[in-house]
Amino acid sequence: MKTLPLRAYASWTDAALLEALRADDRPAFAELYERYWHRVFGLAYRRLGSRETAEELVQDLFTALWHRRAAHTIEHLEHYLLTAISRRVVGHLRAHRVREAYADYCRWHQAEATQETEQTLAAADLSDAFSTALLHLPEQSREIF
Repeated sequence: MKTLPLRAYASWTDAALLEALRADDRPAFAELYERYWHRVFGLAYRRLGSRETAEELVQDLFTALWHRRAAHTIEHLEHYLLTAISRRVVGHLRAHRVREAYADYCRWHQAEATQETEQTLAAADLSDAFSTALLHLPEQSREIF
């Protein structure tokens, strides 16, 4: 398939670019990327507040679009991309909350386990000290204890 110079794609409709994308036309994909990257990134960045994470999610979205280009039946590209990035952002935030909750759980249980261990050691030390003190008592006092 013969490809056109990238600037020739600027006048194409989204539908024409999607059709070219299905036919493995890399410059058509590049035009779609250039056309929508800023809007998709802007939405992700506003919701996440992290430039790096937003860039990563947008890159993943466009990579998935390229890899599944033959299987997609997209009618409204902008709507598709904005919905897809919204879902990726929600998934990322949900996964982040789960990781944070798990980390909190682990910290709490580790602190609890540490406290129990310290209590066990303190009780053993106290028992040893008590036994040692008993040995130093006179015979009659030891019998009482």
